[in-house]
Amino acid sequence: LYKQATEGACKQKKPSVFNLIAKAKWDAWKKVSKLNKQEAQKKYVTLFTRVARKINNAESKEVLKKMEGKSKVAASAAAGHELTVVHLYGTMLSQPTRSIMWFCKINAIPLEFHEVNLAAGEQRSPEFTAINPLQKVPVVVFNEKSYFESHSIARMLANNFPVANNWYPNESELRLQVEQYLDWHHLNTRKACASLVFVKFFLPMRGGNVPEDRINELNKEVHVALKNFDRVFLAGKPFIIGEEPSVADLFAYNEIIQMDLIAGVHRNAEKYPNIVPWLNRMSRLPGHKEMYQSIQSMAPSSKL
Repeated sequence: LYKQATEGACKQKKPSVFNLIAKAKWDAWKKVSKLNKQEAQKKYVTLFTRVARKINNAESKEVLKKMEGKSKVAASAAAGHELTVVHLYGTMLSQPTRSIMWFCKINAIPLEFHEVNLAAGEQRSPEFTAINPLQKVPVVVFNEKSYFESHSIARMLANNFPVANNWYPNESELRLQVEQYLDWHHLNTRKACASLVFVKFFLPMRGGNVPEDRINELNKEVHVALKNFDRVFLAGKPFIIGEEPSVADLFAYNEIIQMDLIAGVHRNAEKYPNIVPWLNRMSRLPGHKEMYQSIQSMAPSSKL
């Protein structure tokens, strides 16, 4: 915002992906490049004021006092455009919930997490039904409005916060690649992996059994989904849209990595030569340890 407010639209060359700090600054500048200088100045003052008020020491109070004395416009902008905290309702055993939380952590989106006890039926309570009549997690409440369906939540967050461009690209071709995977995701990666983990890990915990032939069918579905993900979406590139990860990678990773609970085939480099190095790259993203903790606590022998 500061660069946009003082210099205008970004015209600098994109830094190398390995120069993380410079690239993050470039992405942030590029994300707000459609704002004119006056709009950027107002937004910058709003953000600066919010941070100064949060610090709330003698120096920040003096700065705020000088700002208010010099510019009534800045003061009114700061008062009227406070950033809103995102309230995420879900459980860390939910792959979509973990994906949304990870997305927020990576992009420094202000977040407050509210655990929903699905085993106790809290998702069917009147209070929860009021924010999601479908009684599913995750749900986000933002600016006094509720949003459900995880892919829609991710889109809403990308449109309302200055996230790095690679996560939900502005460029139409790259965004279509993200959407193409997300359209495929539910009935393939998610359905196959979640179904197998449920019958082999969670159902036995409840005393349930599934016929061996059904497990064999699910194993085949997982193999087909992983093979297609490997050969179509990761062929010849580090991430789904190319050199950088996107929100599509977060959703895919969380579905696949849950198979650590059952020592799944997803880490077989001979079968899935693109998935295995992709898993390693994803595990090095910021916030991974916190996101993965719920899986790791139940599968202490995990390789990550």
